[in-house]
Amino acid sequence: MDIDPNARPSYLLMHLMLHHTHASTGLVAVEYADVADPLVTIERAVTANSFYEQLPFPAMNYSRGDVDKAMASAKHKITGAK
Repeated sequence: MDIDPNARPSYLLMHLMLHHTHASTGLVAVEYADVADPLVTIERAVTANSFYEQLPFPAMNYSRGDVDKAMASAKHKITGAK
C-alpha cells in the first residue's frame, strides 16, 4: 500500500478504512432465514396484526401557543377536511 505523504488526513483515513474493508470481506459469512413477505401497506400490516399499540419512541409535540385560537383566526382556511 503506497501512501502519499502530502495527502490530507481525511483521505488517508478513508483509504485505510477501504483497504481494511476489502481485506476483511472474506472473514464474514451471512446467512438469511426464510422470512415472510414484507408488510409494505397499512392494510397488510393490520391483516397480519403487525402494528404498534404504542409507539416505540416518545411522541413529539411541535405545537407552540394556542393552536385552536390560531387556526380559528387564520386568514386562509382549508375546508372539507374533518
